[in-house]
Amino acid sequence: MFHTTDQDILLLAHGELTIWRRIMAQTHFAICPRCQSRFAKLVGVSQLLANAVRDGDLPRWSLPDPREAVRTARIASAWAIMALVLLVATTITLTKGIIILSQHPTHSIAVPRQPGSIPCRPDLHSDECQ
Repeated sequence: MFHTTDQDILLLAHGELTIWRRIMAQTHFAICPRCQSRFAKLVGVSQLLANAVRDGDLPRWSLPDPREAVRTARIASAWAIMALVLLVATTITLTKGIIILSQHPTHSIAVPRQPGSIPCRPDLHSDECQ
């Protein structure tokens, strides 16, 4: 199973992870308790370090709640699943339509050549119909 690296966890916590890697990490956090725990530990250490090096007059830095990352991952996963279902349904519908059209001859209206003569179908290629 793919696990999020410590570097990705820290970049995610600081809001510096690229969009696609962020989605992958957040999606993984939604299903992996091991990575959720690592995220919480690394965020705690990072917060302690950041607060230790700051001057007293700078505002205290706080990290986002790990539960927010899990919630975001679940929402992203739901959208991805809905998009996949829509894609599959569209593909099936189009495939059925193509199969139906290929199994039935072209429906056309018979057009008489001259009054009182045998009708001529435009989809038949014969000298009499031209």
